[in-house]
Amino acid sequence: MTEEEADRARVAVLERNFDQIFEENEDEGFRFPWLADTTEDKTLLAPVQFSSLRTARDVLRFAQVTPDDIIADLGAGDGRVAITAVVEFHAKRAIGVEIEEPLVLKGRQVAAQLGLGPERLSLHCANLMSLPPEVDQALDTCTLFFFYLLTPAFEALEERLVRALRRGARIVSLHFSCRRWTPVAHSEDGRCWLYTRASLPPGQE
Repeated sequence: MTEEEADRARVAVLERNFDQIFEENEDEGFRFPWLADTTEDKTLLAPVQFSSLRTARDVLRFAQVTPDDIIADLGAGDGRVAITAVVEFHAKRAIGVEIEEPLVLKGRQVAAQLGLGPERLSLHCANLMSLPPEVDQALDTCTLFFFYLLTPAFEALEERLVRALRRGARIVSLHFSCRRWTPVAHSEDGRCWLYTRASLPPGQE
């Protein structure tokens, strides 16, 4: 099998798994929220809504992913953005964090079908508000952060994200923006915002 044939086979695996899930759920819209425990309260971070593979590709194209990038997908769902980043955009590595275990297990199954080992892809079942130390440390190596999170969740994670921006990482948000930052770019369809160190307000940069 040539490399081109291998690439086509991997794309077929992505489409067989992820587009089917999207088609089964697209009419249901925002089906239910997933909740993350934060001390005694619960904070709504994001709705569960499956994006199409086309949307995942659009996001990664907008982010201008390169083979040097290490991707962090916060609230990764079944890992479709993280997996697509590695398979189609040849990112060096991707790390996904998702609180819903069934979605993490689905993503791991797809990764296994694609032969992606932990050196290329790792999907973690964890709460973004209380990450295990090893996941927290891994995120410190990431060059690009992606998420589909409500604005309050975005701001709850602000300290970590500011730290990432200060060391040169990029952040792409789908649908929801950070009120305190100035995006350096947005997608033509208005769905994505790109943030860099230049997005930070005076005093934070």
